[in-house]
Amino acid sequence: MDNLLDIWNILLDTNHELVEFEGPEDGDFGFVYEIYNTTNSKMYIGKKQFWSHRKMKIGKREKKRRVADGDLSRFKRVKRETKWREYTGSNDQLNENIRSGHKITRTILKIAKSKKELTYLELKYLFCREVIESDRYYNGNISGKFYSKDLL
Repeated sequence: MDNLLDIWNILLDTNHELVEFEGPEDGDFGFVYEIYNTTNSKMYIGKKQFWSHRKMKIGKREKKRRVADGDLSRFKRVKRETKWREYTGSNDQLNENIRSGHKITRTILKIAKSKKELTYLELKYLFCREVIESDRYYNGNISGKFYSKDLL
């Protein structure tokens, strides 16, 4: 996707100024973002986590070490950074437009400190901006429960 900027901008609350986002700080869980298609003026609002947590099976050597220490668990939790820097959302139409050469800007609207806060903030933006009531947004539903086609 060569037409994407490798940066995310972040909207500062203090004076609604956009600055380049360097990366997450300690305690940051994820963010709510807006993607604006400058070619057709449509927008998309979504959320993305900075980190993924996976449960991985431990190897034989580590298992022996753990058993010797009295730990009988066969799995370990691994924290990895997601591909949030390249992320463009889950909407098929938006991603097809990007692949076909449409230009976009990406803005982080809010940083969340927990999964619950992240979900709340996303829903707040989606409902407050009435995304399923407008043709200006790619969002076709909210949480898989509220669809634009049901509001006719």
